[in-house]
Amino acid sequence: MLNGAVYFDFGADSERLHTLVERAMGERVPVTVIWRPLAAEPAIEAADLDAETKLLAAHELIRDQASQRRFRQAVFTMVYRHGDPLDDPVTLRAAIKVAGMDWSVVENGITRDGPRLLGEVRSAATAAGVADLPAYVGGGPPVTIRLSQAATMGSARDKLDVIARMARNDGVWALYKPE
Repeated sequence: MLNGAVYFDFGADSERLHTLVERAMGERVPVTVIWRPLAAEPAIEAADLDAETKLLAAHELIRDQASQRRFRQAVFTMVYRHGDPLDDPVTLRAAIKVAGMDWSVVENGITRDGPRLLGEVRSAATAAGVADLPAYVGGGPPVTIRLSQAATMGSARDKLDVIARMARNDGVWALYKPE
């Protein structure tokens, strides 16, 4: 089904795509994607990182995919279900705790490696042709994906199949569904 990379931020469109992929995995759909956090603006120094960019850097610092998944789910749940502000440092600390990581280790990693890691992700996204988020890259040009709340209904497998077929096509695609 899906086998590639998803470039994301912590915006609502990324949250909907994450929810769709999680639903598909619950339906036992074969999904093998690497989630790559892409910051809106490149940061040169750790002091330049805003709260959302720190969330993205923290995600990239976490190497274990299960912990990354818990971290993403925690951030999306806090922001989109509970209404917590994305730019609140408490959101980052709570998500780190849910992921089972030590705050001081992650904080030091963000300061030491955050801008470099996010720069590497930006280089990979640029090389792949990613122009907007969230984007799926797998087997062809990137597919920019916008999902409405309707994506939560019906078969997740069918929706991911459409995305996978578009990604294998030689066209440049942006996939939108009206609210």
